[in-house]
Amino acid sequence: MAVDASFLPILSPSDVEKAAQLIQQAYAPPTGTLEDLKRLQNELFELQKRPEAWGLVIPLLEYPDQNVQFYGAHTAQVKIARDWYEVAIRPYSSDMLNWYPSGNFFLQITQKHFEI
Repeated sequence: MAVDASFLPILSPSDVEKAAQLIQQAYAPPTGTLEDLKRLQNELFELQKRPEAWGLVIPLLEYPDQNVQFYGAHTAQVKIARDWYEVAIRPYSSDMLNWYPSGNFFLQITQKHFEI
């Protein structure tokens, strides 16, 4: 489903794919050391902290892998909780609420955070 996400930062497909690969590695059965897992978690945490992470939400929610979709919803929740008043996205909150069909898990979380 194509989404009008013009109100969000735009990341290149390679940036989205890199984020998805990090997420998939973090959720994969452990093959590395504990330090490797910590490194992956730290990279994902640092990625979420960036202002551009708003632009990951929709592409990750539309990604075929459920773990990546979950992380997309988690990223939205983190960005709303942590960065809502620090970025210029608030004027577009109604767009964000309307971009996905009613009854969607992400929509319900978003509405709760917006206190609608």
